[in-house]
Amino acid sequence: MEKEIKAIKETKEFIAMTKKEFKVTNCVLCGKAIDGKCNSHSVPQFVLKELRDNSKLFSVNSVIDYTNGGLSLKGINNCGTFHLLCPNCDGHVFSDYENKEFLDTLPSTITSAFGCKIMAEIMLKSCLLEYYKKQQDHYFQDAINRIPEYEPKYIGDFSSIDAKDYMNQINNLKSIISSNSSNRFHVSCCRILDHKSKIAGQPLIAIRNDMQGKILNDVFNCDLSNEIVDTQFVVFPYNNKTLVLVYCLSEHYPKLRSFLDYLESLNGNKQLRLIQATIFSYSEEIYVNKETLDMIKNDKLSLKFAICSLEKKEVLSNLETQEMEETPETVSLSGYNKMKLFI
Repeated sequence: MEKEIKAIKETKEFIAMTKKEFKVTNCVLCGKAIDGKCNSHSVPQFVLKELRDNSKLFSVNSVIDYTNGGLSLKGINNCGTFHLLCPNCDGHVFSDYENKEFLDTLPSTITSAFGCKIMAEIMLKSCLLEYYKKQQDHYFQDAINRIPEYEPKYIGDFSSIDAKDYMNQINNLKSIISSNSSNRFHVSCCRILDHKSKIAGQPLIAIRNDMQGKILNDVFNCDLSNEIVDTQFVVFPYNNKTLVLVYCLSEHYPKLRSFLDYLESLNGNKQLRLIQATIFSYSEEIYVNKETLDMIKNDKLSLKFAICSLEKKEVLSNLETQEMEETPETVSLSGYNKMKLFI
């Protein structure tokens, strides 16, 4: 087991080192040359600062780090960051949703052109992060395929295909932002809670199954005709309040209808718990402080959802309860209403 852990750690270090070498020379939004490295955040810094504990945050699924026995510390400057934009685009394109006062008005403006613009800005930022990850993966695949003794070589370049899909989405969202249009999104939840949540994030999620097990996104089907559609989740604590927002592009709603309709049918904390279980299960981009991470680790159901996105089956098999032995491919959201609520 010690040799396996060492090999996994060395692999992770090689991946991290290779991906750091990846650089973009021109701004993805305006096309201008990037002078230096602009550190763009997928989650507004004022949101992350609500949670900071000695300036360190953690991703939710770092409750188990089997490669070094420790926790994955993240400073605020390293949470959901990417390097694709020039300082001008980073500072101006997203100025509406990064304004606390505008977030306060969102429930009443959600169907207006301004509300539509804010939602497009949020989703655009999330798409940029995903695009950046896919481009890094593509760079890594090229690097590892250049190693003569490495076998087997990667067959196909699915990260490149995914990156093209995200770029199409980026261009679509840019058009929505500039068009002053409304009703471009289907909103399943828009609430401002009167307390500060213990978690924060804005993950873009390709939901695999609805609550009855029907496949919504066949994420393991690599056929070019297979369309993967995303749902945007938002949990923003700020000023002792929390914005909770769930929505998708209107044209994607028919494919996601069975899950989103079920979510919309729920009330109060039950709806919040389903949102929490979904983002814990699907995303690495949910951030907490050390105290909250310990609370998640000590709650059986919260832990189940937080680790089900991990790829190593060995981690799951080390847990004591039968309920936690599901693989990432088969794990469901059953039991979500019994988990501890952190929103």
